[in-house]
Amino acid sequence: MDDDRERLKRLLVRYALKNSKRILASGQISSYFIEVRRVTLSSLGTFLIGNVFLEKIRELELRPKAVGGTESAMAIAVATSRASYDLPLDERIDVYAIRRQPDKAFFGDQGCLVDGFQQKDSVLVLEDVTTTGMFTVKTVQKVRAAGLKVKAVVSLVDREEGAAGIVKNYCPFYPIFRASELFECKEGLGQGFEYNESNESLMTGEVL
Repeated sequence: MDDDRERLKRLLVRYALKNSKRILASGQISSYFIEVRRVTLSSLGTFLIGNVFLEKIRELELRPKAVGGTESAMAIAVATSRASYDLPLDERIDVYAIRRQPDKAFFGDQGCLVDGFQQKDSVLVLEDVTTTGMFTVKTVQKVRAAGLKVKAVVSLVDREEGAAGIVKNYCPFYPIFRASELFECKEGLGQGFEYNESNESLMTGEVL
């Protein structure tokens, strides 16, 4: 599985890591941006994300009933669930979703939860990128308000700007990658590498 993690890291560096000034969802201005949907919504990215997240979950012995979160986490959650299909039936992982606003017309104030899970089911909150952690904390609170037990947050990339410290006040926090790790990978590969999709190899004149 280390090979899958390395391949995923290189995909993120090649396609998602952008040196451009952006205003983040947190309101902060950053000199770089991680456009993870270019990876999470690709066929190869979905395959690798599912394997890597599932391996992390099993390594930590979290054993959730389901994984999910808000809209940005759905591609990751579905990939993780699909990767779990080959496990024994009692170890497979389902998917839940959380609405940004409650559907009060049908479910009242607790209508943020999408799907029919039992109260106290153990779940994970997944994230694509975490920055300050405040949005993640709100998601954790919504999931708990819906009656589910949040065992941990697992994030694809932590920008290392406070999320780890904030989220840990509410539940364990586990990033797959840290932003510094992606920048180290980028420096190691050099500026001129290209991704060859036909053989899924990073190219710098020779296969790495």
